[in-house]
Amino acid sequence: AITEGEMARMVEDQELTEWGHVGHGRGVARIAIFLAQALELDSEAQEAIGRAALLHDIGKVTLESDLWGRLNTLLPDQRALMRAHAVAGAELAGRAGLPRESQEAIRHHHERWDGAGYPDGLAATDIPLAARILWVGENVDSMIRVSYRRESLPLTAIERTLREGSGAEWDPQLVDHMVRIIHAR
Repeated sequence: AITEGEMARMVEDQELTEWGHVGHGRGVARIAIFLAQALELDSEAQEAIGRAALLHDIGKVTLESDLWGRLNTLLPDQRALMRAHAVAGAELAGRAGLPRESQEAIRHHHERWDGAGYPDGLAATDIPLAARILWVGENVDSMIRVSYRRESLPLTAIERTLREGSGAEWDPQLVDHMVRIIHAR
């Protein structure tokens, strides 16, 4: 069996290799909890979302590091392997005893509002709310975060990106809440 703490350390090691620093999971958790609070979700739901956000990329540890550490575009077979991290992550979360809601959020955190995401091609409200929250949080944190791949984006560019992807990439209601959170900070 694996513990949640062991998984958190594994995620930080993976982040260090992929991004050149740690903190992506914590950043996603912070944003996801802000969104959960804006939606007035209860404390139990907020906790499940926060736990899932911290570990959302745990499935990447089941892959070869040169796959997720690539700076180039992935080939189709490599992309299929990379997409498997969401399912593997949900399975690891289950083995560590995370709540079902956290497992589902990890599994579906790459689903898109328009159904073009993975692993199951869910769309709109068929995607668990926690997973929709993680998808916004992951993208916003990635846009904010400086890495060896790129500089952080200014808040105006993040807002523009969110608005352009609203209704396709992301849940429009969550985009509206995220924009309000950005303006409140």
